[in-house]
Amino acid sequence: MIENSVSYGQCELLWWRYRSVSRALLRTHHDTAAFAQINRALIEELDGIRRREQDFVLDVSEKLFAAGDVSRRDVDLEPEAVDEAYRAAIAGMRELSQAVADAHVRSIEALWRQSGKRSTVA
Repeated sequence: MIENSVSYGQCELLWWRYRSVSRALLRTHHDTAAFAQINRALIEELDGIRRREQDFVLDVSEKLFAAGDVSRRDVDLEPEAVDEAYRAAIAGMRELSQAVADAHVRSIEALWRQSGKRSTVA
């Protein structure tokens, strides 16, 4: 009868590389799924901001049309109406730009938190 000369330690070394590859594949799958979920949330938030931007542009346009006589081709607006429209446009664009920046920062922070969880996936 042939004696089994493979010890437990040698058997573990034999399977170590397969377990390592398996863990790496699981970690990659988990990271990819988390990345997709974070990006999906970012895209949804940016879609909401885009809708707000469209509403804002339409609102400014309506205010300008209401301030002038749109039946004529050469619409003459009062300087105060033009100044108000520009102020509103600048304030609105700052608000929307800040919302976009905040959305991206939240997404980056979520990715950062996710990268800290890598060591817990086995």
